[in-house]
Amino acid sequence: MQNTYSHFLHIAHQRPNLVLGILLQTQGSVPQVPGACALFENDELLTGTLGGGVLEAEAQALAPAVSLARISRIKTLHFNASVTDSGGAICGGTATFLLDADPHKSRQVFQAMQRSMDHQKNGVLISVIHLLDNDTCDIQRTWLEAAAGNQAFLNYGVDEAQINQAIQTHQALFIDQKNTKVFIEPICPRPQLIIVGAGHIGQALNQLAHSLDFDTTVLDNRAELLTEARFPNARLLKAASITTGFEQLTLTATSYIVITTQGHHADAEALKCCIHSNAAYIGMIGSRRKTALMRQNFIDQDWATSTDLDRVFAPIGLDIGSQTVPEIALSIAAQLVQIRRQQQQPVKPPQVGCLILAAGMSTRMKQQKLIMPYGSQSFVESIVEKAMASLAQKTLMVVGSDQKAVMAKVAHLQPALVYNRRYPEGMLSSVQCGVLALGDCEAIVILLGDQPMVTTATIDALISAWIKSKKGLVVPTFKGKRGHPVLIDMKYKQLIQKLNGNIGLKELFQKQKDDILEIEINSDDILKDIDTPEDYERTTI
Repeated sequence: MQNTYSHFLHIAHQRPNLVLGILLQTQGSVPQVPGACALFENDELLTGTLGGGVLEAEAQALAPAVSLARISRIKTLHFNASVTDSGGAICGGTATFLLDADPHKSRQVFQAMQRSMDHQKNGVLISVIHLLDNDTCDIQRTWLEAAAGNQAFLNYGVDEAQINQAIQTHQALFIDQKNTKVFIEPICPRPQLIIVGAGHIGQALNQLAHSLDFDTTVLDNRAELLTEARFPNARLLKAASITTGFEQLTLTATSYIVITTQGHHADAEALKCCIHSNAAYIGMIGSRRKTALMRQNFIDQDWATSTDLDRVFAPIGLDIGSQTVPEIALSIAAQLVQIRRQQQQPVKPPQVGCLILAAGMSTRMKQQKLIMPYGSQSFVESIVEKAMASLAQKTLMVVGSDQKAVMAKVAHLQPALVYNRRYPEGMLSSVQCGVLALGDCEAIVILLGDQPMVTTATIDALISAWIKSKKGLVVPTFKGKRGHPVLIDMKYKQLIQKLNGNIGLKELFQKQKDDILEIEINSDDILKDIDTPEDYERTTI
């Protein structure tokens, strides 16, 4: 898709009669996905594709008339020919495509998009299609870098959530209205492929990478190998030492690094330069014996940990039984595509819930402390508001004693509520009640209603640490002392129901010592709670 727009910018000044075809919407079995695009000149397909077959043939046949009339058209095809119809398609799907009679009108928009791509910034290309007569239309385009909202397009039924959805899912969105249709197309920078080593494999891989839409840089200290004749499609040829070359490059989450130098010393030098980067892919050529020895050397020299090295694909490439240089390059290219597709899959965030314990009787305070003032709010308002602002997807409050008064304080925040009939039995009964109510969550952060000083940042730190470590119990500490709130993986939800009420959650932490992760918090607020009037006087202003 992006290549088609780039190609248009490259040739537009020489060819005034170009027609841009874009696949807008599909249903059923159709060979391409929305966003597929192609450039036509007269009845010739110059670049790109709408999927071939009947659909592309129809677009190609219409292109000369569209160009001559200078009127854009939008058309829907139904692929429901019978098996005896030699000219039709029988897959049963439908496809709607656009033929833009004057893409030159959007040239500045495409140029703005290209500038963003050159700076590794993504965004959405929004096409507003105004229907005229029958299937003719007028097209208005804009480029929005990243997910910035734009009030002008809200009038056409586009909101920021839809723009975000398109970017996060890497899927185009077609909004079909009566007289105006809107096409939101996510455009991402071409992934950066850094080939370290300009030998035969690097040369063969460069040719494949270009056709697979990678933006290639080739790095080698042998300047005589870095010629345009050998690497005609590379964006950058960098003749420098490996260390210097990497220092001059910016590695991002869309960087793919293939190490294929002339020897294992150079391979090791390249790996040291990128092992701690956030690159999407690091692969290194070599036998299993060579890669095993290098791995052990990196660990022995404290250059990397075992976890760091686990992300390196070595030996490199998919196992297709490759032996020749072209076959090895093909196996590497296939692995690059595999990882790129996996990276593009939308990642569903783990479901985390905040469980606020607000059922206690406040015996030592001699009044219900949760409704007492804390700054400009009450205790319970403060903690609910912070929980709802966190990374957690759900906030549930367990109520019991003085439930009506407590609920009234947070009614405007509308947290989910559950009543614990067993609240006189103590805190564990509220935890057990809340765990049952949050049964579809993967982890819960347990917050005490009398800790209004705890911050959203602390809650988020617990959640982030759990996601990265997958430890079952995450506890905040301040100068070595453990505090609250705590995060509990819901793999323990059944065990929680069996805990001794006289011991409480301490029993779980005692039994699962090896599954505890402590994270240091730069505040002693995690150690404080407010139980008595004296505590209240010391804590509040």
